[in-house]
Amino acid sequence: YIGIGQYRTYVPYTPETYGQRTKEYVLWQNMIARCYYTRNGKQVHKGYKGVVVCEHWHCFQNFCSDLPAIPGYNNWKDNPVKYEFDKDYSHRRYYSPDTMCFIPTSDNAKEAGLRNQAMKIAKSDYYSINKNRKVIVDDALVILEDSEMQFSVVMNGNTHTIITDTPYGTTIFFPLTKKIMRHCSIIDGDVHVFIQYVQWLQCQWTERNPFIDCYEV
Repeated sequence: YIGIGQYRTYVPYTPETYGQRTKEYVLWQNMIARCYYTRNGKQVHKGYKGVVVCEHWHCFQNFCSDLPAIPGYNNWKDNPVKYEFDKDYSHRRYYSPDTMCFIPTSDNAKEAGLRNQAMKIAKSDYYSINKNRKVIVDDALVILEDSEMQFSVVMNGNTHTIITDTPYGTTIFFPLTKKIMRHCSIIDGDVHVFIQYVQWLQCQWTERNPFIDCYEV
């Protein structure tokens, strides 16, 4: 819903801008539509199954009020064509003030391509992995819980992804394909390698910044 407040859905009238929506409204409307638009009871944007918008942002006024604090906002404001509103950089599949950022269109395309690559199961292994996917995921979760690492499990379509935050960015593990991804880089590795990699990132930060405890946002 639009709500009551200072933020407009239309650009102030001139003969050249008649009927033109504000870029903030277009951004908000596209976000809501991707997550909730249905046709004949079915979600139109199938790639957004399970993706939700935080309740606070269901109101357009709240959304606009929060935008200036989103990382990369000034870049997008000055050049909206070259920047995209991205939820997947944090891999949370959740639209909220804490999970969003504006990133260059080229970076977004590269990151999306690498993510699809990381989730793709080789044809030669597909049958055996698909048959045992629950066991593979459950075994990885047991090992992670024993490691006492803080992590969350997020569904990307029908694929389980395991996510943790480090000072150098969100790091994601794909248990079915044994791929590890951080920003625009991928390495091969099972759950043990994932744990070691995250611990190494944390150690690197501690050695370089001994008095600063943080996560990249």
